[in-house]
Amino acid sequence: MSKRLCQFDRREIRHTLGDIHHLVSAPKFVCLSCARSANQCTRLCKPVELPATMHQPIAPEISPSRLNITLPMWDEKTLKQFKKQQTDKKARKQIKKLIRQQKKLRKESGKIQKRLEKIAC
Repeated sequence: MSKRLCQFDRREIRHTLGDIHHLVSAPKFVCLSCARSANQCTRLCKPVELPATMHQPIAPEISPSRLNITLPMWDEKTLKQFKKQQTDKKARKQIKKLIRQQKKLRKESGKIQKRLEKIAC
């Protein structure tokens, strides 16, 4: 079993389930592109080592001091930049959609022109 985890198809997963279980039972790495985890970095697309705190099991009880989490406050400039990025993404998505529609219309108009040429001849 020398493949990366993302390269397995359904049949291979069924046949090598025991080996896969061994690979993912105590993960030390996580893949940045496919979010799979394994104990060997060679089994992942873009492996990144998990922090040491992730290897320890989660305690069943959480102390009250851990619940007092303070979230970082964003200043207005950062918030505006974030909102602008979101609107830029929406605009890019709309532009891509319009480009696809234009290509489709060009293709259809080409077909119609060919029909008209056949009729004219």
